[in-house]
Amino acid sequence: MLHLSTFGGLQIERDGQPIQLPTHKARELLAYLLTFRDRSHPRPVLAGVLWPDLPEEKARRRLSDTLWRVRRAMGGHVEADEGHLWFNIQLPHWLDVEQFQRAVSESSAGKPDSESVERALSLYRGPFLEGLYNDWVLLERERLRGLYLEMLWLLLEHHIGNADYAASLTVAQQLVGAEPLHEAAHRELMRLYHLLGRDAEAVAQYHRCRESLRQGLGVD
Repeated sequence: MLHLSTFGGLQIERDGQPIQLPTHKARELLAYLLTFRDRSHPRPVLAGVLWPDLPEEKARRRLSDTLWRVRRAMGGHVEADEGHLWFNIQLPHWLDVEQFQRAVSESSAGKPDSESVERALSLYRGPFLEGLYNDWVLLERERLRGLYLEMLWLLLEHHIGNADYAASLTVAQQLVGAEPLHEAAHRELMRLYHLLGRDAEAVAQYHRCRESLRQGLGVD
């Protein structure tokens, strides 16, 4: 079974054995095919995305060479014909971002399911494709980060609804740590400190919130 992890950086294993792609461009190519795995991609488009500063003919030669390296490592999971490349989603594989989005969808369908929320959170082990900084990576990274913050908020609401203030405090701290400008999370954190009889920490959190908003947004 091919096992692909994208949160916290691209990692590939087959039957428990790590697979190393030989070049940075090979990692970029596979990352692009994984990110947009719902369709095939014209070769000229991929060449332009990965080598935007090169003439088209030279970029396409680089793409052919990089594709050979990727397919040598990935086998039939990366497919190509004369005009297009794609990731073969029909072959058995496990992809963390697919599992994450499935858990997010399950937790958002009707009444939030805390088990699905916690599963989604356990899969998010860091920024999507950390170490890559292409524009298309950054857009998807921010979208997935937004879903991660939503899952933290849902879990926080779940624990608060069950009056489990100690667990709520832990999640609120995670939420503020992940997004220091999340003012509502700061407010919940202050309230939870108060409910747990830790008023000095509630006041300290208030000052941390003010400082975060001042530095991040320039507002009092």
